[in-house]
Amino acid sequence: MKILLIKISSMGDLIHTLPALTDAANQFEQFEVHWVAEESFLDVPNWHQSVTKIIPIAHRRWKKNWLGAWRNGELSEFYKAIRHEHYDLVIDAQSNLKSAISARLARGHRVGVNKQSVHENGAQWFYQTKLDINKNQHAVDRMRQIFSKALKYELPETTADYQIDLSRLPKPDVYLPENFILLNHHASRDYKLWPETYWFELINYFNQNNLAIVLPWGSTQEHQRAKRFAEKADNALVLPEMSLSNKAAVISQAKAAISCDTGLGHLAAALNIPSLSFYGPTDPKLVGTIGQKQIHMISDFPCSPCKRSACHYDGEYQLFPACLERIKPNAVIGALKTIL
Repeated sequence: MKILLIKISSMGDLIHTLPALTDAANQFEQFEVHWVAEESFLDVPNWHQSVTKIIPIAHRRWKKNWLGAWRNGELSEFYKAIRHEHYDLVIDAQSNLKSAISARLARGHRVGVNKQSVHENGAQWFYQTKLDINKNQHAVDRMRQIFSKALKYELPETTADYQIDLSRLPKPDVYLPENFILLNHHASRDYKLWPETYWFELINYFNQNNLAIVLPWGSTQEHQRAKRFAEKADNALVLPEMSLSNKAAVISQAKAAISCDTGLGHLAAALNIPSLSFYGPTDPKLVGTIGQKQIHMISDFPCSPCKRSACHYDGEYQLFPACLERIKPNAVIGALKTIL
């Protein structure tokens, strides 16, 4: 069985798909996956042993200059790569227009979700088989159901198994402190960030208890924040710029993780690192971390979770975002003690 998987969104979404691959691999003696993934997150598919080929797509970059991508031959190369082989099934596990178009370019029977289940209406027109999958459930469960229905096997009742192959990760190329806490202080949007002043209170607790912290980052802004935190910590390491696989290798050695709703938080959960994660605008029932010893710190703010792409709250507040202001450092420290 050889399938082409279309999943080209964020890192967390890609991680949510890994348990579905594990389910399918357990059903077939021969199971091979080729994966179309966004160029920024190509490391993620490579962590699963069923993935034998990765086809990069640069949609985020191309949409800023489609003409340039056509002129420099990148669109042509992508077309050749996705058309190179014929697949038993082409599974669009993302179900928006950009992923559906990619599925249409491929050679093989196209499977996606129906009109009631798609993320963008119109995507369903590109599929030959349309599945009815409940949208109001966790992304991991949604992915597992798509695969079980597409490949016609009974959905297993086992817990999600990301099956990240640690042998595919490099050895960390930095000296790591012992028993460190990973602080995933970043997120894709500002309204998902836990207030910075709260992080400083938490760092003060770590100082008092001789706990080391490790601070990953991705952007210049995140790097500057990490350095501000490190200046207040007695034992802190700001990671150098590194690949996702190198970050995964570091995370795999953490004693615990504290995270905003971000991809590295989902990665920590997938590696079964005990974790606390913050949820204000997003709904943990749909996108919360899944793994061993996971605690969801959920805001009780009136409009939470709003599930919107930006904060629209116009009332009074002391710290931004107002919903995450409700999750106090003392509560986080209390919860952290239960998983250390």
